[in-house]
Amino acid sequence: MISVDRVVDLTRPIDPDVAMWPGTPAPSVETRVTVEENGFFARLWHLWEHTATHIDAPAHFIAGAPTVESLPLAGLVCPAVVIEVADRCAGKPDYAVTVDDVARFEGANGAVPRGAAALIHTGWDLLHDDRERYMGAEGDLRFPGVGEEAARLLVERRGVVGIGIDTLGIDPGSDTDFSVHRHATLVNGVWNLEGLVNLDQVPATGALLVTGALPLVGGSATPCRVFALIG
Repeated sequence: MISVDRVVDLTRPIDPDVAMWPGTPAPSVETRVTVEENGFFARLWHLWEHTATHIDAPAHFIAGAPTVESLPLAGLVCPAVVIEVADRCAGKPDYAVTVDDVARFEGANGAVPRGAAALIHTGWDLLHDDRERYMGAEGDLRFPGVGEEAARLLVERRGVVGIGIDTLGIDPGSDTDFSVHRHATLVNGVWNLEGLVNLDQVPATGALLVTGALPLVGGSATPCRVFALIG
């Protein structure tokens, strides 16, 4: 039996005002039937695959790589560590998590365990409703992310199954080459979780991460319900 004392929701609710990558369509919703007129209620949603809290499959950047319905279930329910960098990101929208940040975490908590997810707490989720501070301007994106060297350490030497972050993307907004997507995570079959919230409520170690990913056939990504179980 799993003993759970607390569940922390790490999911950004989806509505038409959610922050989106520039140039991508915002969610839209249309009521098709109502209880009053039809006896039941249902709506039609139109969603970009990369909306709000979502998971990137390798196919997002790697041609011919696995799509979202092929993500191993065992990797969607896994131990999680939270690497705290909010203090270092404060006032620094171009901050990139470094190898030293990982070393600082491991000095206090031990090595990131193989098969875990590494979640990066920048504190940027608190800025979501101030779009200019949350993501910068179109053509000049500004938000923290993970540096390629730190991501490669987590993937290649620690064996994480995924890396998550509470910003619009896993790479810093200023990285137009998407170095982590291309050279660290997706190329190695490791997923990205983007748009997380409430990571400040999850302990550095000891949580179990659950990612409810829709099995969209052929999908590059899918919005998810993500939560942490804390014993």
